[in-house]
Amino acid sequence: MSTLAWRLFHKRLPTKENLLKRGILLNSSALCVGGCGSPETEDHLFFNCPTLGAIWREIVRWLGVPVALVEGGLTHLLSLKNLLPGNAMVRDRIGVIWFSVVSLIWKARNDMIFNHAGFEWEKLLEESKILSWRILRARSKGFDYDLSMWRTNPLACVGVNVGRLQE
Repeated sequence: MSTLAWRLFHKRLPTKENLLKRGILLNSSALCVGGCGSPETEDHLFFNCPTLGAIWREIVRWLGVPVALVEGGLTHLLSLKNLLPGNAMVRDRIGVIWFSVVSLIWKARNDMIFNHAGFEWEKLLEESKILSWRILRARSKGFDYDLSMWRTNPLACVGVNVGRLQE
């Protein structure tokens, strides 16, 4: 996932707009696969597309944080990581959620282009929860929550004192 994030932050993903800029002719439209009629840029695809980027509203709703996230790669990641009170561990765990969502949006985009798959944001949301939980279980010391707890109370699992949020 780190290569994907680096390419996203440096505008180096093979989006339709980037391919056209490099002189690569597309055998399909240069517009977003989400069907919204906008050019497929990194910021649009991952954060602003009403179809694919809409997953972020669901992610912050799942986290229980009513907020509008800023547009664009690294700024988007940092704003999500800093939404909640907590230490570096909390921010790192929130970052895992962000990276999971970004990688799954890219996968969904590629499935739509290359496999003519449809898009289901509910499925993407569930896959994001599962992928981020798996990564945290494997890589985050002391993260021993079951998937059910993760689905229902992600803030407690990442280490946010939920009582402080309600003050």
